[in-house]
Amino acid sequence: MPTTIASARAEFIRQMSRDNSATERPRLLEVLDAMITWSQAHASLVRFRADGDPKGAIRFEEVATGGVFWAATPRRENVPLLQLLPGSNHLLSDADRSDAVSRLNAVTREGNPAGRLQLGFGALKNPAARAAVMQLMDELAEKVEAARSHARRVAVAAAVKPGGVPFQHATSSKVFCTQMAFEVASEAIQVLGGNGLTREYPVEKIFRDARASLIEDGENGMLGLMAAARL
Repeated sequence: MPTTIASARAEFIRQMSRDNSATERPRLLEVLDAMITWSQAHASLVRFRADGDPKGAIRFEEVATGGVFWAATPRRENVPLLQLLPGSNHLLSDADRSDAVSRLNAVTREGNPAGRLQLGFGALKNPAARAAVMQLMDELAEKVEAARSHARRVAVAAAVKPGGVPFQHATSSKVFCTQMAFEVASEAIQVLGGNGLTREYPVEKIFRDARASLIEDGENGMLGLMAAARL
């Protein structure tokens, strides 16, 4: 069983490779390596737990308490799960916490908007994880407001302009707004994890409705082609 960081990383890659495509692996390894690098730079706070996990999990624990600080675990038929565990919320100073979040954001968001950091739902109790999710929520709110602004602008133009707005303008509003709705609903499910797929939360219905909106009243791809022909 792996008892060093290098051997644990190799085992993690081996198990992850069963269920993740070759194109996905570099992005996922970037996240893992960013966490390992940050942890090694803060050796007085956290250390590698050399317990040889048979499932390929990599864990770093608090030096002071021995409690797990973060863990990365391969999962069958899914992307690996990265958890920042609740018991670690007292460990970092505000400066260190901001540093950790910014390093993670650098490899999970910039230039790769679809590659969101996978977080366990319980990790939201941790300030660092909560800050990352709150930043994501702010980004989603910006998308919603942009879609609303676009729709209002076209609606006002249609109301005051004789003959209404050109087809391509109306089409762009429909395509943009429905695409934003789908992206926001998808990210909302990602934040909630498995709970987002249950009927106990309204987000699963919102997601279904948003997905249907890409097709109803004209499929977005076809509308785009029709609008392009009128330019």
